[in-house]
Amino acid sequence: MFLHAFLTQISVRMGIPMQFNQQLLYAFTLAATLLCSTSFAQQDGKALLSECLKSQADEFQPLSKSRDAVYQKFSNRSLSIRSILRWLELDPKTADAKRVKEIAALEIRLKTLKDNASLTSTDATNNVAATIESTNVMLEDIKDERDTAVKPFAREFTALQRKYKAQETQLKPVMLELFREAGNAEATANLNRSYGSFSYSSGTASATYKGEGESKSAAICYIYLANEKIAKEELGMVNDKYPVAYRSNNQLEILVGNCRVTIYSAGKKLNGKQLDSSLLSFVDVEKLEAMMTP
Repeated sequence: MFLHAFLTQISVRMGIPMQFNQQLLYAFTLAATLLCSTSFAQQDGKALLSECLKSQADEFQPLSKSRDAVYQKFSNRSLSIRSILRWLELDPKTADAKRVKEIAALEIRLKTLKDNASLTSTDATNNVAATIESTNVMLEDIKDERDTAVKPFAREFTALQRKYKAQETQLKPVMLELFREAGNAEATANLNRSYGSFSYSSGTASATYKGEGESKSAAICYIYLANEKIAKEELGMVNDKYPVAYRSNNQLEILVGNCRVTIYSAGKKLNGKQLDSSLLSFVDVEKLEAMMTP
């Protein structure tokens, strides 16, 4: 009412027609309404955001943390069972030994974590730089202790290598002859043996194959005299004779007697289904099998 009377008085004094007075009244009223609405909307937005932040801090986040803790507890249980399942699938005979070994490793970790609670205390986290420095010193000390503890084994290992040096020298050419000088399959015919090695102590022989003038290897083959892997029935056989222990697009592992023969391929032409023929073309597995037969 006040705004209407004020506009009427102004219109009379200035000689403005009454219809313009009504239009001015409408315009002022609309502007006032919009300003008030915007102000209230901003206040409502702030209030809603404040409420959201409070509910996040007081309710949602604590609930999420509780949920995650429960979930992690069951995840840890599942992880342990999956480990047992994997050991059973790989080799049931060694499953219990692996379980006991895992327990021993976890007990060491648990004791270490308990013994070093001071590293995450309030005093320690208030001076992070100093705590990190002392922690790194501890790691260096552990490394020194490890090296000291392992040194007797290293000396014994070196003594064994010297003991069997003559046998290694004699056996090396025999093992390297198991790797053909060049592939004898269509996909490997242009690949030649560029490097070969044999270690008596590890019981491992290997050969690298490259194309003429190539700097990168197309395939690497290994013969492991000491093998712990077992055949996977679902992976089938190679050449209807040799069980497969592992297979992927660029890796194949087969069992030949008590040995394991592996090929790693870097060439697309040798991957996938070609791995079977590629491995057999590089490694004389029949000769290896004959050598393994009593």
